[in-house]
Amino acid sequence: MFRRISPSWTLSRFKGTSSGSKASLIGCLAFAATAVILLPTEGITSQDRTAQDARTQDAGKTAEQDAGKTTLEKIQDMVIGDWRGVGQPRRGSSRGSWIEKTAWSWKFTDKGASLAFTSEDGKFYTSGTIRPGDAAGKYLFVGVTADGKQETLSGARNEEGMLVFSTDKAEQERPARITLRNVAGGDRLLILFERKFGEDRYARLAEIGYTRQGSGFGQGASTGPECVVTGGLGTIQVEHNGKEYFVCCSGCRDLFNEDPERILAEYAKRKKKAQDKIKQK
Repeated sequence: MFRRISPSWTLSRFKGTSSGSKASLIGCLAFAATAVILLPTEGITSQDRTAQDARTQDAGKTAEQDAGKTTLEKIQDMVIGDWRGVGQPRRGSSRGSWIEKTAWSWKFTDKGASLAFTSEDGKFYTSGTIRPGDAAGKYLFVGVTADGKQETLSGARNEEGMLVFSTDKAEQERPARITLRNVAGGDRLLILFERKFGEDRYARLAEIGYTRQGSGFGQGASTGPECVVTGGLGTIQVEHNGKEYFVCCSGCRDLFNEDPERILAEYAKRKKKAQDKIKQK
């Protein structure tokens, strides 16, 4: 560290000084200035900056994931899991019907969290996501068609607990409104696709009635271990430090394996918070 010498301080020292002393002082100042210039720069190295940038990026990534996870946890039980469904263009008629399998799981990326699906032989969409919207309680449905085209609908959960998405930009004979709802204690998922005609009128394109694989249809919701990532039903076993835990899907499994210490710390914090609420009642 060096003390900065101001001009006024230097001039004050020159007053009443002999010419020889002045020359000596000037020489000392010149040597000091040269020494400062020749000294290597102290402070943060490029490696330090790189590490700091990585930590900042990781913190931002975690914050985005946590915010999205908190929003989507409210609807995860509606869709998470493997489903086998039958699609029907007309209610009560098997004409034109088809079968498709759909798997929903959590997806965590640098941009945040989402509920993602892939649909084998999907008629309307072969994959897609549900993401947090731009306001509290709002969601975005982004579906990908067989030819790779994306269609985005926005929506929210209505008073009856259904997820309703809509758009004014749908092409003819494409979904302008999509409604998701559970029946049979969560073992059944019904997705209604509708096209729009007129100002505010909709007509059925088809409805897919899914059954959750591995569930006892009509016997109520399944109970079991808790997912340490989201709090949903744990169906996949994972391990850390010799102990077994459960997660609800492959996305949660990948996030757990990426940073098990953080996930377990957050899980313990959630459990403690829940227990404290019970004690306060």
